[in-house]
Amino acid sequence: GDKKYFEGFIKLTYYAISNLAELQDGDHPPSFAWHPRPGQLPGHNPGHIAEELLLALPLYRNLLSPDQKLFFAKMFLKIADFNYRAIGNDAPFNIPLHLITSTHLIACVFTPFSKATTWKTWARKRLFNDYTSNYSASPDGYFREGIGYQNIVHNLILKNLMFWKASGDKVPLEL
Repeated sequence: GDKKYFEGFIKLTYYAISNLAELQDGDHPPSFAWHPRPGQLPGHNPGHIAEELLLALPLYRNLLSPDQKLFFAKMFLKIADFNYRAIGNDAPFNIPLHLITSTHLIACVFTPFSKATTWKTWARKRLFNDYTSNYSASPDGYFREGIGYQNIVHNLILKNLMFWKASGDKVPLEL
């Protein structure tokens, strides 16, 4: 059972990654419809995929072969780098927060990545400045997205705080 489940998990992971739209190079590459270049864009899928794989990491980490470990490391590195470049200081609402969150989680788990400190600093600044200190609540909901998205934003903030605390770094009291 466990081996068959793990094999299915690996196949599904490879399938999900292979179906991502191209993660383009360059400064502020297009990722969402409001970016200036047309074409197939990855949207918030890199965030969703990386978040879920990182949350499940304790369940599969020791089962990975060396080649699979390398694949996952390269995939997480590519997603975090893309998210960091694509989102920058984009508008604060749930979709960019998915990409900020996955980059932060990757940086907390994969501290040997050369850009991990840069990613953590950026993500934490965005969390503090845009999502916890300067949030925008209105009759239309959190960040004017409707009540249902409040739950998404709060869950993403909690994921960030859990990984921040687990990283051993001090979480500011004002957060």
